[in-house]
Order: sequence, then structure tokens, then C-alpha cells
Amino acid sequence: MTNFKLIKLLHALPTPCDLNAVEIGIERWRSAIRNSGNDNQNNLTEIGEAILREPKSRDLLEAIFGNSFYLSQCVITDPYFFCNLLSSDPNDVAMMIMRDLKNKRDSFSSDKELMQSLRIAKRQMSLTIAIADIGEVWNLEKITRQLSEFADLTLSLTASYLLRVSASQGALKLKNKNDPEKDSGLVIIGMGKLGAFELNYSSDIDLIILYDTKKFSSKFPDKLQIQLVRLTQRLIRILSERTSDGYVFRTDLRLRPDPSSTPIALSVIAAETYYESVGQNWERAAMIKARPVAGDKECGKEFLNNLKPFIWRRSLDFAAIQDVHSIIRQIQDRNSGDLMNAEGYNIKLGSGGIRDIEFFAQTLQLIWGGREPELRSSRTINTLQDLLALRHCSKETAKDLTESYKFLRRVEHRLQMINDEQTHILPQVPIEFNRLASFLGYESSESFRSDIHKYLKITHNHFSKLFSNNRSLSVKGKGSFSFTGGDSDPATLKTISSMGFKDPNRVDATVRSWHHGRYRSLRTNRAREILTELLPDLMKVISQTPDPDMVLLGFDKFLQGLPAGVQLFAMIQTNPHLLTLLAKIISMAPRLAVHLSSQPSIIDCVLTPAFFEKLPPVEELTDELNSTINHARNIEDVLNFTRRWTHDKQFQVGVQQLHMLITPAEAAIAYSEIAEITLSSMSAPIFDEFISQHGNVKGCEFAILALGKLGSREMTAQSDLDLVFIYRNPNEVTASIGDRP
Repeated sequence: MTNFKLIKLLHALPTPCDLNAVEIGIERWRSAIRNSGNDNQNNLTEIGEAILREPKSRDLLEAIFGNSFYLSQCVITDPYFFCNLLSSDPNDVAMMIMRDLKNKRDSFSSDKELMQSLRIAKRQMSLTIAIADIGEVWNLEKITRQLSEFADLTLSLTASYLLRVSASQGALKLKNKNDPEKDSGLVIIGMGKLGAFELNYSSDIDLIILYDTKKFSSKFPDKLQIQLVRLTQRLIRILSERTSDGYVFRTDLRLRPDPSSTPIALSVIAAETYYESVGQNWERAAMIKARPVAGDKECGKEFLNNLKPFIWRRSLDFAAIQDVHSIIRQIQDRNSGDLMNAEGYNIKLGSGGIRDIEFFAQTLQLIWGGREPELRSSRTINTLQDLLALRHCSKETAKDLTESYKFLRRVEHRLQMINDEQTHILPQVPIEFNRLASFLGYESSESFRSDIHKYLKITHNHFSKLFSNNRSLSVKGKGSFSFTGGDSDPATLKTISSMGFKDPNRVDATVRSWHHGRYRSLRTNRAREILTELLPDLMKVISQTPDPDMVLLGFDKFLQGLPAGVQLFAMIQTNPHLLTLLAKIISMAPRLAVHLSSQPSIIDCVLTPAFFEKLPPVEELTDELNSTINHARNIEDVLNFTRRWTHDKQFQVGVQQLHMLITPAEAAIAYSEIAEITLSSMSAPIFDEFISQHGNVKGCEFAILALGKLGSREMTAQSDLDLVFIYRNPNEVTASIGDRP
């Protein structure tokens, strides 16, 4: 009797859901052994039949064939490995896979050879981990750590290989030929679950690729970024491309700074500058889990150490709390859903799901981690225990959320094992829902559904209590908004569409770009915080205009022109009706919007009752402008003061016309009077300036005649001035009397 060591370690096995698939799987298994071409064919055939005769090993095969298409393929593709796996401890097998890969580090001669080795190792590791999971040999921490450490190794081998290839091509010089990664300056940061050693079974790996220009030695330093971008593209292809052997890991680089406008490989200095100046709320939370996983790890550690002030704020000030509240509100609003409808539910992003537990922990870390370094663990369960130890959450909360997290992660893994898909959505089709329930060891789908409801509700209740008095970031009757994170939120796109926007993706991208602080008005955290608060009302007001998409783009241009944002946004926050006015101006009078953008202080005037009254008589306006000009120190001040006064008055008339407080004829007279007052008041200082430089022209007289719309007092906001300048020189003077006649 063959000694199946692994079988003795199994604590439980799920029953097969699809008995027909079991029969087909066993036939394919026997066929795979017969056609394996193994040197020890007879022995392999004997072991294969022994596996089918021995009850526990056959139960394992049936659990795989009857529940998982992907694991079935892994077993059939490499029956020799499966037989060896059953004869060993999964810990030893995992170590052997890792060791064999490490021993090949210097032997890869081509991308193809590396890709094949990595893919075979990934298939073997996936099968090993899956059996240790479904047999309850390993706990959640062991499973996720093994997945993460394997991902680290594949990244390290690929980075080492690519650095060596680049050096052989003369693109760069290696400081350590025996260890290309050491002191290379190439930094590969693992984010999310990879960074926290919490990878799920079919997880993407989130990466940030950086390079230290001071460490790289290149023949073409001016082309360093191009070289590193190409190296990164090659790394992604080696890991992600599907071949006949499958793939290694799908990679995602969208967590890097401002992904829509930055290259996929970024200098360390550029990344540090970004985070220190315009780093967002969600990026602070994301950086809690960041970890150097490959390349120059020491350089990566230094980079993350430099970001500590960005992530961990020392003082618990109002702005810091507002940052955290912003995260919570957007998660709360996004995660609305029917907790009692298990089929089709997203156990990661849905209300009460995995993301809620992670953000519960990270939120309290952001609040207290600056003061208490003990709260800076990247692992979710560890953080919950730390929060309990430091009395930032109750024993019940820590216990409930830990149990929910373990349950939901187990469901997530088993769901992904079926087809090796990066999915978190429970099946909607009954037969597939039953398959998942069976694969998890449930006797009925009803008992599985009951547990799903129980744990989602537990998580939802605890999460909802966190800052439960926060203002919502949703639009009543329409849905919620979430513009944080690297990806578009499906619920947000649905909300945008329901509000009447024609191109939700463009709207989402536009709003998302505001959070990157590219405009002067949005460079401060405070400006972005207030704008986030205003978003629901802003989107609602814009959606009520005739062309919401056009108005949103107009608002984007308005933001581009603003010299600063905090004061204006705060004023709108205090006076919400100004949003309606702003939307009307942008949609109906773009030129007024341009003026408001360049002179946002004029919005102060809108709050005064006199702003919506007819302009004072010409005499009062003339005195007002002359009084302003009297404060001018030079001719440039005269011009600037006059421009500002004129544009402000034109803005006032334009707004009154938009509100139909004055008729078009009254507006025409007002525009004409403003122009006439401007010409009249500017004349004296202009003449004085001329006289100071060139002297007087004795006996000469000068006048300005208005023609066209100014002459007939029918000006519009867009009218030019048609002027004729005439003079009379009765004494026929030939030159002025002054220093420069």
C-alpha cells in the first residue's frame, strides 16, 4: 500500500456536486497517466490506481473533479506531480517548488524559458495550496502568506532576469552581477493584498514600479525612463501573458501616483513629490499595506520610510479626521445593497463584505496610527487584535469582524478555485450556487445562504456604527458616488447615468482627475476635501441643466482657471444656492464663467442684496470707478483696476440678465454705460501719463466719438467698441512742450 502522507493530514473534504463530472474526471485521470510519458510509467500507473482504491484519496479526487474545473485540469495536466503531492506534506512540497525556482535563477536564457518555468511552478503551487485549503490542513494566514511569498519570488526572478538582460545589452550596468537586484535602484512595491501577505487564490497583484536615478548606472541616462518603462512592460508580459501553460499573475499598475498621466515606471523623487503634495485619502490607506517585494528592497524600504509623515499624521487634527470621514462616507454610500439576496452578491465590495472589514481596520489605523506605532500592521486580522489591545474597539467587534473576515475569505478562495477567476460575486444561477455551497462543505445551499446573510449583517452593523453621523455622499433617489481608488466604481457609473449624463465614463474620469491636484485650485488637501463634500449637490445641480455633460466640462474649465479653491468652495459650502448660480453661468454664459474663474472674489458681491438690483446712476458709478483709480500708484494699476471694475460690473449685469431681473434692452443700456464710464474715467490718467512723458500740446482739443452699438447704446456682453478719436489743433502746433516732445 502506497503511503499517502497528505491524506493523513486532511481534516475534512467537501462532497462532489457534479457526479457526472467525477466520472469524466476519473477517466481523464487514467488517460493522463497512460499518456504521461513518464520514465517510471508502470509505477505511476500503479500509484494512480492505488489512489482510486484508497477511500480518502479517492474522496479527494472526487471532491476536485466534482467541484472545480480548474483544479481538475491541474491534476490531469500533471498526474506525476499530483501523485508526489499525495505522498508528501504540503509544506514540504511548497518549499520544494520555491527552492527549485530559486536554483534556476541564473539559468534562464530567454523569456520563453522563464515564462514556462514560472507557469509550471504556479500550477503546482496552486494545486498544493488548494488541497491544503479544502482539506483544512492550512489556516487562512498560511494560505495567503504562501500565495504572497510565491508571488514575491516570481517577481524577484523576473526582475533579476530582466536586469541581467538589460545589462548584457548595454542599457545599464549592474553593481552586483551575482545578485542583479541588490543596489539596482529598481524598486517593486507590492500593494493591497500582496503587500500585506494576504493574496487571495486568483488575485491580481497590485504593483508600483519605481526607480532611483541616483543608483542607476546607464550609458544613456537621458533615456533612463524609457528603458525602465520597457523593462516594466516586459515584466508585465512575462507574468500576465496567457500561454499553453497558463499565466503566472495578472498585474495591475493603477495604484501608482496619478495613473492616468504618469508612465508605468516612475522615479522615486517624482513619487515622493506626488504623495507629499497631492496624495489622496485613499492613497494614505492603500500605503498602509505597501511593501517592497522585489528589486532593490533596501531602496524600497527607504522610500516607504520617507512616506511615513504622509501616511501617519502625528497630530489628530480636524483635517485628519475629515480625511478619514471622507473615506468612510464614500465606502458607506457605495456599499448600499440588498444584504438578504445572496445570489449575485459581491462579497468583497458589497455592504458587509471583505472591503468593509479592511476599511474598518484601516480607518482606525489612520486616526490613531500616527500616535500609536503599534497600530501600523498591514494585516487585517492583526490590526483588529491591535485595535482591541489598545481599546479602540470592543472585544465583541474584534471577534465578530475577525470571524466574518475568515469566513468571507474562505468563500472567496473556494469561489475562485472553481474556474481560477478573479471574482468575488456569488453565482446567480442556482446550479452554480449549489456547486459553491457543496465545495465549501455545506449539505444544502440554504445553510450556506444563511451563513452568508449572518456574516454580512454582522460586518455591516459594526461598519455602520463607525462615524455613523457622517453626512452622506449620495444623491437622494439616484444612488451613491465614490471617486476614490484607482478604478471606476460601477455603482458610481450607474448613478451618473441615472442622473442624465450621456458619457458616465468621461464624467467619472473628469471628477476623478480633480483629486489628483493638477489644477492650482485643487493643490491643497483642504480644497479637495471641501470639493468632495460638495460633489453630491454639484452633480445634482449640473444634472438639472439642459446639457449636463457640457456643463460638467465647463465646470472643469472653471476649476482650471481658478487661482485658488478653498475660499470659493467654503463659501459655496456655506451658501449652497451659489451652486445653482454657478451652473447657470457655466451653461448659459461661458464668458462670465471665465471672468468668475479669474476673479473668484467677485462671488462675495453675489451674496449682497444690491448685487441683484439695477446698477446705480451713471454719476454714482463714475464716482465709484474714479475712487478706485485714485488708489493707483502708476498707470499699470490704473489699467488693472479699471479692467477689474469693468468686468465685475459686466458680470453683475450678465447675472441679472440670466435671472431675467432686467430686460435685454435694459442690459444693453447698462453695458453701454459701463463702457462709457470706463472710457471717460480712464481718459484723465492716460492724458496725465502722456503729459508727464511728452508734455502738453498747447491749445489742442481731443474727443472720443462712439459709433456702432456703443453710439446707439445697444451693447451686448460680447460687443467691441467702435471708436473714432478726433482732435482740433487751431494754433497748428507742431510738437508738444516737454522733455520728449
